[in-house]
Amino acid sequence: MGKDEFSIDLNEIYPSHENLLHMNIKSVDEINNKAIYVIDTNVLLLLFSIGKLDLQEIKEKYKALIDQKRLLIPEHVIREFVKNRPEKIKELYQKICGKLSRIENVKHEEYPIFSDLKQFKDLTKLEREINTRINKYRKTIIKLREKIQNWNWNDPISNMYKELLMENVIAKLEMSNDDLKTDIERRAEYMIPPGLKDQKKEQNSVGDIVIWNTILSIAKKYKAHIIFVSSEEKNDWWCISNKEALYPRFELVEEFYRKTNGKTFQIIQFSQFLKIQAADKDMISEVADQEKALSKTFWENFQRQVENSRMALEKFQSLVSIIDPLVIEIKRYSPLYISNERVLECLDKSSSPDHFLSLMLPIHKISRFMKEYDGDLRADYYKLKQKYSK
Repeated sequence: MGKDEFSIDLNEIYPSHENLLHMNIKSVDEINNKAIYVIDTNVLLLLFSIGKLDLQEIKEKYKALIDQKRLLIPEHVIREFVKNRPEKIKELYQKICGKLSRIENVKHEEYPIFSDLKQFKDLTKLEREINTRINKYRKTIIKLREKIQNWNWNDPISNMYKELLMENVIAKLEMSNDDLKTDIERRAEYMIPPGLKDQKKEQNSVGDIVIWNTILSIAKKYKAHIIFVSSEEKNDWWCISNKEALYPRFELVEEFYRKTNGKTFQIIQFSQFLKIQAADKDMISEVADQEKALSKTFWENFQRQVENSRMALEKFQSLVSIIDPLVIEIKRYSPLYISNERVLECLDKSSSPDHFLSLMLPIHKISRFMKEYDGDLRADYYKLKQKYSK
Protein backbone atom coordinates (compact mmCIF):
# COMPACT_ATOMS: atom_id res chain seq x y z
CA MET A 1 0.00 0.00 0.00
CA GLY A 2 1.44 3.38 -1.00
CA LYS A 3 1.67 6.47 1.17
CA ASP A 4 -1.26 8.25 -0.51
CA GLU A 5 -3.43 5.12 -0.35
CA PHE A 6 -2.69 4.69 3.36
CA SER A 7 -3.58 8.35 3.98
CA ILE A 8 -6.90 7.94 2.17
CA ASP A 9 -7.77 4.94 4.34
CA LEU A 10 -7.07 6.85 7.54
CA ASN A 11 -9.15 9.76 6.25
CA GLU A 12 -12.07 7.37 5.82
CA ILE A 13 -11.64 6.00 9.34
CA TYR A 14 -11.04 9.40 10.97
CA PRO A 15 -12.58 12.02 8.64
CA SER A 16 -12.20 14.83 11.19
CA HIS A 17 -8.86 15.29 12.94
CA GLU A 18 -9.84 18.26 15.12
CA ASN A 19 -11.03 16.32 18.17
CA LEU A 20 -8.89 13.20 17.90
CA LEU A 21 -6.60 14.28 20.73
CA HIS A 22 -9.14 16.34 22.65
CA MET A 23 -12.22 14.15 23.06
CA ASN A 24 -13.78 14.25 26.52
CA ILE A 25 -14.56 10.54 26.92
CA LYS A 26 -16.29 9.80 30.22
CA SER A 27 -15.93 6.63 32.27
CA VAL A 28 -18.70 4.12 32.97
CA ASP A 29 -18.92 5.40 36.56
CA GLU A 30 -19.45 8.95 35.31
CA ILE A 31 -22.35 8.09 33.00
CA ASN A 32 -24.05 4.99 34.47
CA ASN A 33 -26.75 7.04 36.24
CA LYS A 34 -27.84 8.88 33.09
CA ALA A 35 -26.78 6.76 30.11
CA ILE A 36 -29.09 4.55 28.08
CA TYR A 37 -28.28 0.85 28.34
CA VAL A 38 -28.44 -1.10 25.07
CA ILE A 39 -28.58 -4.89 25.45
CA ASP A 40 -26.81 -7.29 23.05
CA THR A 41 -28.20 -10.62 21.82
CA ASN A 42 -25.74 -12.72 23.79
CA VAL A 43 -26.99 -11.15 27.05
CA LEU A 44 -30.59 -12.11 26.30
CA LEU A 45 -29.43 -15.66 25.52
CA LEU A 46 -27.03 -15.93 28.48
CA LEU A 47 -29.90 -16.30 30.95
CA PHE A 48 -30.57 -19.79 29.55
CA SER A 49 -27.14 -20.86 30.84
CA ILE A 50 -27.23 -19.40 34.37
CA GLY A 51 -27.91 -21.87 37.20
CA LYS A 52 -28.34 -19.46 40.12
CA LEU A 53 -30.76 -17.28 38.20
CA ASP A 54 -33.28 -15.09 39.97
CA LEU A 55 -35.56 -14.15 37.10
CA GLN A 56 -37.69 -11.95 39.33
CA GLU A 57 -34.67 -9.87 40.30
CA ILE A 58 -33.52 -9.57 36.68
CA LYS A 59 -37.04 -8.53 35.72
CA GLU A 60 -37.12 -5.85 38.42
CA LYS A 61 -33.73 -4.42 37.37
CA TYR A 62 -34.79 -4.26 33.74
CA LYS A 63 -38.19 -2.79 34.56
CA ALA A 64 -36.69 -0.03 36.68
CA LEU A 65 -34.52 1.08 33.77
CA ILE A 66 -37.40 0.75 31.29
CA ASP A 67 -39.57 2.97 33.50
CA GLN A 68 -36.77 5.54 33.43
CA LYS A 69 -36.59 5.18 29.61
CA ARG A 70 -32.98 4.07 29.97
CA LEU A 71 -33.04 0.56 28.50
CA LEU A 72 -33.47 -0.22 24.80
CA ILE A 73 -33.07 -3.30 22.62
CA PRO A 74 -32.15 -2.95 18.91
CA GLU A 75 -34.75 -4.63 16.71
CA HIS A 76 -31.98 -6.71 15.13
CA VAL A 77 -31.12 -8.12 18.57
CA ILE A 78 -34.70 -9.39 18.87
CA ARG A 79 -34.37 -11.09 15.48
CA GLU A 80 -31.08 -12.71 16.50
CA PHE A 81 -32.60 -13.82 19.81
CA VAL A 82 -35.54 -15.48 18.03
CA LYS A 83 -33.13 -17.20 15.65
CA ASN A 84 -30.78 -18.52 18.37
CA ARG A 85 -33.22 -19.28 21.21
CA PRO A 86 -34.08 -22.78 19.87
CA GLU A 87 -30.40 -23.74 20.11
CA LYS A 88 -30.35 -22.76 23.79
CA ILE A 89 -33.47 -24.85 24.44
CA LYS A 90 -31.84 -27.76 22.59
CA GLU A 91 -28.74 -27.44 24.79
CA LEU A 92 -30.89 -27.59 27.93
CA TYR A 93 -32.79 -30.56 26.60
CA GLN A 94 -29.58 -32.41 25.74
CA LYS A 95 -28.23 -31.83 29.25
CA ILE A 96 -31.41 -33.26 30.78
CA CYS A 97 -31.30 -36.26 28.44
CA GLY A 98 -27.66 -36.74 29.39
CA LYS A 99 -28.61 -36.94 33.06
CA LEU A 100 -31.22 -39.56 32.23
CA SER A 101 -28.80 -41.70 30.25
CA ARG A 102 -26.25 -41.72 33.06
CA ILE A 103 -28.62 -42.97 35.77
CA GLU A 104 -28.09 -46.57 36.81
CA ASN A 105 -29.80 -48.58 39.52
CA VAL A 106 -27.78 -50.34 42.16
CA LYS A 107 -27.50 -53.96 41.18
CA HIS A 108 -28.41 -56.40 43.94
CA GLU A 109 -26.52 -59.68 44.13
CA GLU A 110 -27.33 -62.64 46.36
CA TYR A 111 -24.62 -64.25 48.47
CA PRO A 112 -25.95 -67.31 50.37
CA ILE A 113 -23.01 -67.20 52.72
CA PHE A 114 -24.17 -63.74 53.94
CA SER A 115 -27.90 -64.51 54.07
CA ASP A 116 -28.07 -64.66 57.87
CA LEU A 117 -25.83 -61.68 58.52
CA LYS A 118 -27.50 -58.52 59.79
CA GLN A 119 -25.03 -56.34 57.86
CA PHE A 120 -25.96 -58.00 54.57
CA LYS A 121 -29.68 -57.57 55.32
CA ASP A 122 -29.06 -53.88 56.08
CA LEU A 123 -27.14 -53.55 52.79
CA THR A 124 -30.01 -55.15 50.86
CA LYS A 125 -32.48 -52.78 52.50
CA LEU A 126 -30.34 -49.75 51.59
CA GLU A 127 -30.07 -50.92 47.98
CA ARG A 128 -33.85 -51.10 47.72
CA GLU A 129 -34.20 -47.62 49.23
CA ILE A 130 -31.54 -46.20 46.89
CA ASN A 131 -33.21 -47.77 43.85
CA THR A 132 -36.58 -46.40 44.96
CA ARG A 133 -35.04 -42.90 45.13
CA ILE A 134 -33.27 -43.41 41.79
CA ASN A 135 -36.55 -44.45 40.13
CA LYS A 136 -38.25 -41.39 41.56
CA TYR A 137 -35.35 -39.22 40.32
CA ARG A 138 -35.64 -40.81 36.86
CA LYS A 139 -39.41 -40.15 36.69
CA THR A 140 -38.85 -36.52 37.75
CA ILE A 141 -36.28 -36.02 34.98
CA ILE A 142 -38.68 -37.54 32.44
CA LYS A 143 -41.39 -35.11 33.56
CA LEU A 144 -38.95 -32.20 33.22
CA ARG A 145 -37.98 -33.42 29.75
CA GLU A 146 -41.66 -33.56 28.77
CA LYS A 147 -42.11 -30.03 30.11
CA ILE A 148 -39.28 -28.77 27.87
CA GLN A 149 -40.79 -30.65 24.92
CA ASN A 150 -44.05 -28.77 25.45
CA TRP A 151 -42.39 -25.35 25.52
CA ASN A 152 -43.36 -23.32 22.49
CA TRP A 153 -42.59 -19.72 23.36
CA ASN A 154 -43.74 -20.01 26.96
CA ASP A 155 -40.51 -20.86 28.77
CA PRO A 156 -39.92 -18.60 31.82
CA ILE A 157 -37.19 -16.50 30.18
CA SER A 158 -39.09 -15.88 26.94
CA ASN A 159 -42.22 -15.06 28.96
CA MET A 160 -40.26 -12.43 30.89
CA TYR A 161 -39.00 -10.85 27.67
CA LYS A 162 -42.50 -10.85 26.18
CA GLU A 163 -43.77 -8.97 29.20
CA LEU A 164 -40.93 -6.44 29.37
CA LEU A 165 -39.82 -5.82 25.82
CA MET A 166 -42.79 -3.98 24.43
CA GLU A 167 -42.71 -1.75 21.35
CA ASN A 168 -41.46 1.27 23.32
CA VAL A 169 -38.33 -0.69 24.33
CA ILE A 170 -37.45 -1.86 20.79
CA ALA A 171 -35.16 0.55 18.94
CA LYS A 172 -35.50 0.62 15.16
CA LEU A 173 -32.72 1.30 12.70
CA GLU A 174 -33.16 4.85 11.38
CA MET A 175 -31.43 4.10 8.08
CA SER A 176 -32.51 3.14 4.58
CA ASN A 177 -31.46 -0.17 3.08
CA ASP A 178 -29.39 1.66 0.44
CA ASP A 179 -27.54 3.70 3.09
CA LEU A 180 -26.95 0.55 5.16
CA LYS A 181 -25.56 -1.29 2.13
CA THR A 182 -23.23 1.64 1.40
CA ASP A 183 -22.03 1.67 5.00
CA ILE A 184 -21.40 -2.08 4.99
CA GLU A 185 -19.33 -1.81 1.80
CA ARG A 186 -17.37 1.18 3.13
CA ARG A 187 -16.51 -0.56 6.41
CA ALA A 188 -15.43 -3.69 4.56
CA GLU A 189 -13.25 -1.74 2.12
CA TYR A 190 -11.48 0.36 4.76
CA MET A 191 -11.55 -2.22 7.58
CA ILE A 192 -13.66 -0.03 9.87
CA PRO A 193 -15.23 -1.85 12.84
CA PRO A 194 -17.56 -3.34 13.86
CA GLY A 195 -18.10 -6.51 11.84
CA LEU A 196 -14.45 -7.16 10.98
CA LYS A 197 -14.21 -10.42 12.94
CA ASP A 198 -17.18 -11.88 11.09
CA GLN A 199 -16.52 -10.67 7.56
CA LYS A 200 -16.26 -14.28 6.38
CA LYS A 201 -19.63 -14.85 8.04
CA GLU A 202 -21.57 -12.21 6.16
CA GLN A 203 -24.76 -12.38 8.24
CA ASN A 204 -22.89 -11.88 11.53
CA SER A 205 -20.86 -9.04 10.04
CA VAL A 206 -23.98 -7.27 8.79
CA GLY A 207 -25.69 -7.90 12.14
CA ASP A 208 -22.97 -6.10 14.07
CA ILE A 209 -23.11 -3.15 11.68
CA VAL A 210 -26.91 -2.97 11.97
CA ILE A 211 -26.67 -2.99 15.78
CA TRP A 212 -23.94 -0.33 15.72
CA ASN A 213 -25.98 1.98 13.48
CA THR A 214 -29.01 1.44 15.74
CA ILE A 215 -26.89 2.47 18.72
CA LEU A 216 -25.90 5.63 16.86
CA SER A 217 -29.57 6.30 16.05
CA ILE A 218 -30.54 5.94 19.73
CA ALA A 219 -27.81 8.32 20.87
CA LYS A 220 -28.78 10.95 18.29
CA LYS A 221 -32.50 10.65 19.03
CA TYR A 222 -32.20 10.90 22.81
CA LYS A 223 -28.97 12.95 22.91
CA ALA A 224 -27.61 10.41 25.37
CA HIS A 225 -24.48 8.54 26.36
CA ILE A 226 -24.71 4.80 25.59
CA ILE A 227 -23.54 1.81 27.61
CA PHE A 228 -23.62 -1.30 25.45
CA VAL A 229 -24.07 -4.47 27.53
CA SER A 230 -22.46 -7.49 25.88
CA SER A 231 -21.05 -10.73 27.27
CA GLU A 232 -18.76 -11.35 24.31
CA GLU A 233 -15.29 -9.86 23.95
CA LYS A 234 -15.05 -9.67 20.18
CA ASN A 235 -11.97 -7.90 18.89
CA ASP A 236 -13.95 -5.77 16.46
CA TRP A 237 -15.66 -4.12 19.46
CA TRP A 238 -12.91 -4.29 22.07
CA CYS A 239 -9.24 -3.43 22.22
CA ILE A 240 -7.84 -6.75 23.46
CA SER A 241 -4.48 -7.56 25.01
CA ASN A 242 -3.34 -10.90 26.42
CA LYS A 243 -6.82 -12.30 25.68
CA GLU A 244 -8.45 -9.67 27.91
CA ALA A 245 -10.78 -6.83 26.87
CA LEU A 246 -9.32 -3.48 27.90
CA TYR A 247 -11.67 -0.85 26.49
CA PRO A 248 -13.88 -0.19 23.43
CA ARG A 249 -12.02 0.20 20.15
CA PHE A 250 -11.02 3.79 19.51
CA GLU A 251 -12.58 3.76 16.03
CA LEU A 252 -16.00 3.14 17.61
CA VAL A 253 -15.51 5.66 20.42
CA GLU A 254 -14.36 8.35 17.97
CA GLU A 255 -17.15 7.71 15.44
CA PHE A 256 -19.75 7.79 18.20
CA TYR A 257 -18.30 11.00 19.69
CA ARG A 258 -18.18 12.68 16.28
CA LYS A 259 -21.71 11.70 15.19
CA THR A 260 -23.43 12.46 18.53
CA ASN A 261 -21.92 15.86 19.30
CA GLY A 262 -19.61 14.71 22.05
CA LYS A 263 -21.44 11.82 23.72
CA THR A 264 -19.61 8.82 25.19
CA PHE A 265 -19.86 5.19 24.13
CA GLN A 266 -18.86 2.47 26.61
CA ILE A 267 -19.14 -1.32 26.66
CA ILE A 268 -19.57 -3.47 29.77
CA GLN A 269 -20.20 -7.14 30.37
CA PHE A 270 -23.50 -8.36 31.81
CA SER A 271 -21.85 -9.20 35.15
CA GLN A 272 -20.69 -5.58 35.47
CA PHE A 273 -24.19 -4.40 34.57
CA LEU A 274 -25.65 -6.56 37.36
CA LYS A 275 -23.05 -5.22 39.79
CA ILE A 276 -23.97 -1.62 38.92
CA GLN A 277 -27.63 -2.53 39.48
CA ALA A 278 -26.74 -4.07 42.90
CA ALA A 279 -27.96 -7.55 41.98
CA ASP A 280 -27.44 -10.71 44.04
CA LYS A 281 -23.72 -11.47 44.49
CA ASP A 282 -24.05 -15.21 43.83
CA MET A 283 -25.84 -14.53 40.56
CA ILE A 284 -23.20 -11.97 39.54
CA SER A 285 -20.49 -14.53 40.30
CA GLU A 286 -22.11 -17.21 38.15
CA VAL A 287 -22.69 -14.79 35.28
CA ALA A 288 -19.01 -13.80 35.47
CA ASP A 289 -18.05 -17.49 35.33
CA GLN A 290 -20.21 -17.99 32.25
CA GLU A 291 -18.63 -14.97 30.58
CA LYS A 292 -15.15 -16.36 31.30
CA ALA A 293 -16.25 -19.65 29.74
CA LEU A 294 -17.51 -17.76 26.66
CA SER A 295 -14.20 -15.91 26.41
CA LYS A 296 -12.23 -19.14 26.74
CA THR A 297 -14.34 -20.80 24.04
CA PHE A 298 -13.88 -17.78 21.77
CA TRP A 299 -10.08 -17.87 22.06
CA GLU A 300 -9.93 -21.63 21.66
CA ASN A 301 -11.98 -21.37 18.47
CA PHE A 302 -9.86 -18.44 17.28
CA GLN A 303 -6.62 -20.36 17.85
CA ARG A 304 -8.10 -23.38 16.08
CA GLN A 305 -9.03 -21.20 13.09
CA VAL A 306 -5.52 -19.73 12.99
CA GLU A 307 -3.97 -23.21 13.08
CA ASN A 308 -6.34 -24.49 10.37
CA SER A 309 -5.51 -21.46 8.22
CA ARG A 310 -1.80 -22.02 8.73
CA MET A 311 -2.07 -25.69 7.74
CA ALA A 312 -4.22 -24.83 4.72
CA LEU A 313 -1.68 -22.21 3.63
CA GLU A 314 1.21 -24.65 3.98
CA LYS A 315 -0.69 -27.25 1.95
CA PHE A 316 -1.53 -24.66 -0.70
CA GLN A 317 2.07 -23.45 -0.93
CA SER A 318 3.30 -27.03 -1.20
CA LEU A 319 0.79 -27.76 -3.94
CA VAL A 320 1.66 -24.58 -5.82
CA SER A 321 5.38 -25.37 -5.66
CA ILE A 322 4.66 -28.66 -7.45
CA ILE A 323 2.02 -27.39 -9.84
CA ASP A 324 3.68 -24.16 -11.04
CA PRO A 325 6.15 -25.91 -13.37
CA LEU A 326 3.40 -28.27 -14.47
CA VAL A 327 1.27 -25.32 -15.60
CA ILE A 328 4.16 -23.99 -17.66
CA GLU A 329 4.70 -27.35 -19.35
CA ILE A 330 0.99 -27.87 -20.03
CA LYS A 331 0.76 -24.46 -21.68
CA ARG A 332 3.83 -25.23 -23.77
CA TYR A 333 2.60 -28.62 -24.98
CA SER A 334 -1.13 -28.04 -25.20
CA PRO A 335 -2.66 -27.15 -28.57
CA LEU A 336 -5.50 -25.53 -26.65
CA TYR A 337 -5.15 -22.10 -25.11
CA ILE A 338 -5.35 -22.31 -21.31
CA SER A 339 -6.16 -19.00 -19.67
CA ASN A 340 -4.81 -17.92 -16.29
CA GLU A 341 -8.40 -17.84 -15.05
CA ARG A 342 -8.78 -21.52 -15.98
CA VAL A 343 -5.54 -22.35 -14.18
CA LEU A 344 -6.69 -20.57 -11.00
CA GLU A 345 -10.10 -22.19 -11.19
CA CYS A 346 -8.58 -25.69 -11.44
CA LEU A 347 -6.03 -24.91 -8.74
CA ASP A 348 -8.80 -23.84 -6.39
CA LYS A 349 -10.70 -27.11 -6.97
CA SER A 350 -7.75 -29.50 -6.98
CA SER A 351 -6.61 -31.59 -4.02
CA SER A 352 -3.42 -32.96 -5.60
CA PRO A 353 -1.25 -32.42 -8.66
CA ASP A 354 -2.84 -35.43 -10.36
CA HIS A 355 -6.30 -34.06 -9.64
CA PHE A 356 -5.20 -30.69 -10.98
CA LEU A 357 -3.94 -32.31 -14.18
CA SER A 358 -7.23 -34.13 -14.68
CA LEU A 359 -9.12 -30.86 -14.28
CA MET A 360 -6.85 -28.94 -16.60
CA LEU A 361 -6.93 -31.49 -19.45
CA PRO A 362 -10.01 -33.71 -19.50
CA ILE A 363 -9.24 -37.20 -20.80
CA HIS A 364 -10.89 -36.76 -24.22
CA LYS A 365 -8.79 -33.66 -24.85
CA ILE A 366 -5.66 -35.49 -23.73
CA SER A 367 -6.42 -38.32 -26.17
CA ARG A 368 -6.96 -35.89 -29.03
CA PHE A 369 -3.82 -34.03 -28.05
CA MET A 370 -1.75 -37.25 -28.12
CA LYS A 371 -2.90 -38.19 -31.62
CA GLU A 372 -1.65 -34.90 -33.06
CA TYR A 373 2.00 -35.38 -32.01
CA ASP A 374 4.72 -37.92 -32.59
CA GLY A 375 5.87 -40.61 -30.17
CA ASP A 376 8.67 -38.59 -28.66
CA LEU A 377 6.41 -35.80 -27.54
CA ARG A 378 3.89 -38.33 -26.29
CA ALA A 379 6.64 -39.94 -24.20
CA ASP A 380 7.69 -36.54 -22.88
CA TYR A 381 4.11 -35.90 -21.80
CA TYR A 382 3.82 -39.16 -19.89
CA LYS A 383 7.14 -38.51 -18.16
CA LEU A 384 5.86 -35.09 -17.23
CA LYS A 385 2.63 -36.51 -15.84
CA GLN A 386 4.51 -39.17 -13.88
CA LYS A 387 6.93 -36.62 -12.47
CA TYR A 388 4.33 -34.19 -11.17
CA SER A 389 1.66 -36.66 -10.08
CA LYS A 390 3.66 -38.39 -7.33
